[in-house]
Amino acid sequence: MKNLPNLVPVLLLLLVFALTVLIGLCDPRPARAQSIERVGDHLALSRVCASEIGLNGTAEECAAILAVLRSRTCDGCSIEGIARRYSDRVFDLDRNDPRAWVAFLRADGRQPRRWPSSVLVRGNVVEHAPWSAFRERWLTLHATAGRVLRGEVDHGLPIAPRHWGGRADRARARRMGLIRIEAPETWRNDFYDLPPAEDEFVDTGLDPD
Repeated sequence: MKNLPNLVPVLLLLLVFALTVLIGLCDPRPARAQSIERVGDHLALSRVCASEIGLNGTAEECAAILAVLRSRTCDGCSIEGIARRYSDRVFDLDRNDPRAWVAFLRADGRQPRRWPSSVLVRGNVVEHAPWSAFRERWLTLHATAGRVLRGEVDHGLPIAPRHWGGRADRARARRMGLIRIEAPETWRNDFYDLPPAEDEFVDTGLDPD
């Protein structure tokens, strides 16, 4: 019985732990991993195109983006599901970089969360234009993505692309043997085919976002 006082703190800690576990089990809120918001193929492609080609991007480059995503199509896979794997940051609700707003774009054109109030230009912080200045561009791009999904827009490339990447990825793409496809110089991205020996998709490590 002399050791009983020493057991009191331990018993209290065990009680607190048990209550914490019980509360967690009874919490009706779904776990984060189970609460992914499904947005559908149209909005998913719209967001990816907004991120990759900008709100002023062309329908043809958006179609090239879709061609890359479709090259990964498998039984039961949706464009949204493929986009989440290939360009996951577009759907990352926790990102805090200046382009985090892309993950919150909506079909109705409402101002996305995390729209920046300021932007860094040549080392100087300047006021960012309001969302109202970009809303119509986004709605136009969203409509364009719909036409792309319906097959009304062709990318115009000589072959269907299998990857895309930014200008900074060119050296890495060469090292990996990817074949750059001739595309308009005004496009933001480079598009690639796989080497002749590659008949299946491989993870190139290129970061399309």
